Amino acid sequence: MNAGKESLGDRALALQAAGQHEKAVDLVRVHLRLRPRDSMAVSIMGVLLRGVGELEESERWLRRAITLDPGNAAAFHNLGLTLSQARREREAIAQWEQAARLQPLFPLPWIALTASYAQVNEAERGIEAGNVAVRLAPGEPGAHANLALALCQAGRTEEACLAYRRAVERMPMEPRLRSDHLLTMNYLSLPTAEVLEAHRAFGRACRPTRPAASTDPSPDRPIRLGILSGDLHDHSVGFFVESLVSGRPSGVEAIAFPTSVCPANDAAGTRIRALFDRVVDVAALNDAALDAAIRAERIDVLVELSGHT
Repeated sequence: MNAGKESLGDRALALQAAGQHEKAVDLVRVHLRLRPRDSMAVSIMGVLLRGVGELEESERWLRRAITLDPGNAAAFHNLGLTLSQARREREAIAQWEQAARLQPLFPLPWIALTASYAQVNEAERGIEAGNVAVRLAPGEPGAHANLALALCQAGRTEEACLAYRRAVERMPMEPRLRSDHLLTMNYLSLPTAEVLEAHRAFGRACRPTRPAASTDPSPDRPIRLGILSGDLHDHSVGFFVESLVSGRPSGVEAIAFPTSVCPANDAAGTRIRALFDRVVDVAALNDAALDAAIRAERIDVLVELSGHT
């Protein structure tokens, strides 16, 4: 991939992460008018569409990219991500395996395979892929996190906790690794002081960068309740939310901020979302844009439901 194509992808993905999906799509569309057979640009379009949940269209664009360039490992990798998001895990694994065959030193498919093998009860294969991923990308948090996940799935919890600890030592200000480490510590009998200090260290690594939001204190307006979750679909968390939101008292507006895309065939997700007064899809947003989206809704109480999972 040459520098120009990288620049196109970087600009388009940055626009989408800032909540400007249409501008991102327009940018790539203009490029494709000039270079309709540019497989990398076609692949980028598929990535953008996946980010807003248009999974069928994403798949169509990514398969077109592969047709244009069967050696495009990035397109196979991205197709795997789209299929995984559509809960077609075995098909996704086949795409990542092909990407790894085409470009064995490309770490992203190995990182994806690490978690995906674990999800289909092939944790030992996940561990093998994870060791490759960590070797290829020692500074990538996801490589370490997915290897530890595969170790957990294989019942090797102490090794998983050690893998997280080593990763945290390498990247002490990476919140995701600290968060995953905290979750794994729940499955071990550890000294209370050690667990407490790990939580405090997580807090030090996640200091707020903006002042807390303030809202209108008037008692005559509805209370605005925000639900931030990646599980507002066919999931235990989604079912708990369904009871909470459907039973809310009068005078409470409920606004959903789903951090994952709900597949079109997920009837539970469609039903749960319909219970909210508003749904603000934030799956494709970066942290700053997510913060802005929540503040724009003037939320009084925000309930975050992913915790350290």
